[in-house]
Amino acid sequence: MKKILELLKQYGARLTKTRLAVLEIFFCDSHPFSVAEILASLKKQGIWVNKTTVYREMEFLLEKGIVSTVFLDEKHTKYELNLGHHHHLVCRNCGNIEEVEMKEIEDLFAVIEKKLKQKMKFTNISHSLEFFGLCNHCT
Repeated sequence: MKKILELLKQYGARLTKTRLAVLEIFFCDSHPFSVAEILASLKKQGIWVNKTTVYREMEFLLEKGIVSTVFLDEKHTKYELNLGHHHHLVCRNCGNIEEVEMKEIEDLFAVIEKKLKQKMKFTNISHSLEFFGLCNHCT
């Protein structure tokens, strides 16, 4: 958390009570959170903010590279600390999200990204990948 606070200071960002509380949520529990879950956690801490404030905070943290998104579908997004590149396995039934880190996937995508650069003339290519299925609790 100390490194992130130093980074925010370098950006000239204010370390508001809400911003610090949101960051604390991510540091206390390592799974992705929806805006509704963040709001509920803030309320438990006695911090009352509206949904728009949380969305703005998440946009700011995304812009600074502190959090990243997990897209569940067109209507649902969760956020997590940006602790390095990885993928997700999402249960279609209960919404459980597991991190997937497999060298084979990254090797395959490195080849695909290289070909895209050559054929499509794109630069700075990156990817995000979520797998969907049923977890062992829901099958």
